[in-house]
Parts: sequence; structure tokens; C-alpha cells
Amino acid sequence: MSESGLVKFICANPKHSEVAPGRTDHLTINEGVWAFCPGDSALDGHVWEPTGGLSIEHVVRPARAREAPREAAP
Repeated sequence: MSESGLVKFICANPKHSEVAPGRTDHLTINEGVWAFCPGDSALDGHVWEPTGGLSIEHVVRPARAREAPREAAP
């Protein structure tokens, strides 16, 4: 995997910890590298913490696990 494809920052703002319904843009650029916000990259007030370089799978899985369970369609 290319080093440039790793997520180098994750947002630690507690207000952004929940995946907002209808929000799907979690990746952005911070300091010239990929950054992930579990809420949405368009939100204000990010608190960027370095990850040391994680694959997108390592940041998306925990965020998805925090999503509220969806009701099954009738």
C-alpha cells in the first residue's frame, strides 16, 4: 500500500464521533495528507489527532460500528 493512501489524522471532536444520517463525506485533506472525520468532513470544529498512518478500513470500521442500527425494511 502506498504511504500516500494512508489516513494520517482522525477527528477526535466528541461532537463528531457519531456518524450523522445522510452524511457520507468523511475524508478530507489536513496538512496535505488524508484525514478522517466520523461525523462529516464538512463539519466545523475538527480536532485532528495523528494516527501514525492507518488504512481507510481501520478508520471506517470503528465509525460504522457506532452507527445506530437500521430497522429492516418491511
